[in-house]
Amino acid sequence: MASYAYALRSLNTGKGGTPLSLFYLSTVAFLRDSSSTASFQQSSSTQRSVSILPQETLDGLCNASCFAAQLLYVVRQSPCLAILDLGQVIVNTNIGLELLSSVLSTIGTLKSLKLWVYSDYIAPKEVLKTLVYSFPDLLESFSLLYAPNCRALKPEAWDKTSSELKDSVSQQLIPTVERTEPLIHMSDWRLIVTGDDYIPAEVSVPFFKLFPELTSMDVPEIDNTDTNYLRSVAFRILETCPKLKHLSKRDIQADEEGRMMFAFLEQMEENTLESLQFLQYTEELQSLVWGLEFHNESVKSVILDECQSMSASSIAWIFHQCPALEVFRISMNFDSEFEIPLDMLISQEWASTKFKELKLYVQLEEEQEELGEEDFVFSDPMPQWTIGLERFYRQIGVLTQLRILDLRVAVERGSRDGDGDGDGDYITYKDKTFPGLLTLENRAIGRVGWLQLLGGLKNLEELHGSFNLATMIPGSEFGQDEADWMVEHWPKLKFIELFTLPEGTSILYTPPVLSMIARLPGLKLYSLYIDVHYPWQ
Repeated sequence: MASYAYALRSLNTGKGGTPLSLFYLSTVAFLRDSSSTASFQQSSSTQRSVSILPQETLDGLCNASCFAAQLLYVVRQSPCLAILDLGQVIVNTNIGLELLSSVLSTIGTLKSLKLWVYSDYIAPKEVLKTLVYSFPDLLESFSLLYAPNCRALKPEAWDKTSSELKDSVSQQLIPTVERTEPLIHMSDWRLIVTGDDYIPAEVSVPFFKLFPELTSMDVPEIDNTDTNYLRSVAFRILETCPKLKHLSKRDIQADEEGRMMFAFLEQMEENTLESLQFLQYTEELQSLVWGLEFHNESVKSVILDECQSMSASSIAWIFHQCPALEVFRISMNFDSEFEIPLDMLISQEWASTKFKELKLYVQLEEEQEELGEEDFVFSDPMPQWTIGLERFYRQIGVLTQLRILDLRVAVERGSRDGDGDGDGDYITYKDKTFPGLLTLENRAIGRVGWLQLLGGLKNLEELHGSFNLATMIPGSEFGQDEADWMVEHWPKLKFIELFTLPEGTSILYTPPVLSMIARLPGLKLYSLYIDVHYPWQ
């Protein structure tokens, strides 16, 4: 990396457990001994002056494993650096924080900055304030995760060195100056603070006046349950950031109920929200439908990661009332408490046919789960159990823009395969298979199937979920006809899940499956080994 530092445009140090000072050790050693004449070019945009430390001081900091000093060695040789993702930065002194912000402010070409800052001694509001005032003018995206220092990470070595080095750096650094000019390129703001120390609204809200072009943000975590106060905070931010249209809530430490998210949904102008992402949403406080009622005509993406609880009627409302919807993704964790009955989901036609990504957990009726070979024999009229499934598959089949489809069978916890009493909660088992979805109808031999209903999904790239060839019902297996059909109708398919087996089991690919691999360049077949302790994954 050091050899090509002059051409570096993107640097991602990852999220591993190695302190960043060790990551840069060999790079810095190379650059300090290099005869390279590559020069550090400042951006043409206006930059506040930054004190350039004397070489002796800089060398002393590097020898003491000061990360900010080591970073400076790299970035001053990288005049093209635009994306910087710093995995684990330990900041335990004000001098270290100021030096880091000074270094970041010199990267005039920087457009995306992501930091994971760990500290024992500096409050998150001080970290945020110092970093914001050091933002280079071209910055478009900022993400900060602040956490108390992990015990596994050693503090900066230079904390223990002589006070002379600290005094020298302190005297030479220019104090952080409060920024007054707006960052007209800033469009994306991400902030998560873990631990017990939160950033109060009076500190964070004034920053947003610097970002008039902001379109996407994590809603701030305000440690306050007063609804009127939260509405006032949302109103003040929206006044200075009128172009906001993408909201996310990823911090689960404070405001677990998502009150701040609902305050934003209420205060935004109607039908201006385009995407919403919620981590561990619970419907105990109020229904998400209440907030989306103001934006059902505009919302394009709803993502509920590790959803805790949600009523089936709320999920059905989203599908029936949001005509612009392109992405819907819902996922469970081990203590989720919700279900999506198939009959409720298909009680009306879905409002949107624009879906590009769809992830659903579907609860099948008992007769749809416990089918036998005789159930897949074509008859007239068709059995009652086929009606709901066929309507569901037809609804999927009209989503002609779909690229990612993730369907998972949900069964009652404790009643797997019908043995044992359930406890009323639903979880997904990937070793299930949606009845008839991977089977072609063949009236000549009297076979029931609905794969042919998905012929319009020409853009499908990924198929995930409960599709296990090993559990298909005899007489409705995945054969050569199905493989030929997929190759013809899903030419863009790159990923498909077809096997779910206990760990250590070898997979024997059938000739039809091998023929798909041979004819669809780049196709990957995913083989998931189930863990009996975590079957919902």
